[in-house]
Amino acid sequence: MAGTHILWFVSGGSWGSTLSLLYAIKYPDRTKGLLISAIFLADKNSDNWSFGGGGASTLMPDVWERRMDFFKKFNIKVETRNEDILEALDKADLETQKEIAAGERDWESNLFTPNNPILYNNPSDLDEKDIASVRLFAYYEKNSMFIPDNYILDNVDKIADIPTVIVHGRYDILCPMNKAKILAEKMNNCELIIATSSGHKLTAEGETIQYMAYDRFLAENLN
Repeated sequence: MAGTHILWFVSGGSWGSTLSLLYAIKYPDRTKGLLISAIFLADKNSDNWSFGGGGASTLMPDVWERRMDFFKKFNIKVETRNEDILEALDKADLETQKEIAAGERDWESNLFTPNNPILYNNPSDLDEKDIASVRLFAYYEKNSMFIPDNYILDNVDKIADIPTVIVHGRYDILCPMNKAKILAEKMNNCELIIATSSGHKLTAEGETIQYMAYDRFLAENLN
């Protein structure tokens, strides 16, 4: 029938949760439900917590110190890190690009879970795809993810009644659980489920919790 839309469930974790929420805000009439995890709201406060020397650096001071040593070597400032990383990559040969990419990835990769030992990348193990990934992330971060600050929470009223389930790790250092809680409390039909043993990356227990939560949610909302 003309003018009707197909309704579907939208799902994603971390950056995928951001995209899911942005889609639902733009197309609430097409979104039957949201199944999202590891919430990242892409606001300046979240970015500063994770990458700008905010809260995450106080929880991982040894890893942050190594990051600062990397920044110093390549003349990267915290406040202009994305512009500086892009400029450094543009000026470097391939081997130096690998070293820059490894240094940049060393920080985020160690924030995924508190259950693994701290590990650092060997630049020689990286390839051009890894360099491109770092470049793309820096470009998006430089441009504030191409959305206004606090856009999702400022527009949550558009999706407040959409059935939603959120699974978030209690020990998520990269994207702390308070943002998931704030989001859930602003919605009228949302359940926040805490994966008690998980960080940003779900443990086996967390994956089971997510599977069971999503399965129950779909069973309750398919009709």
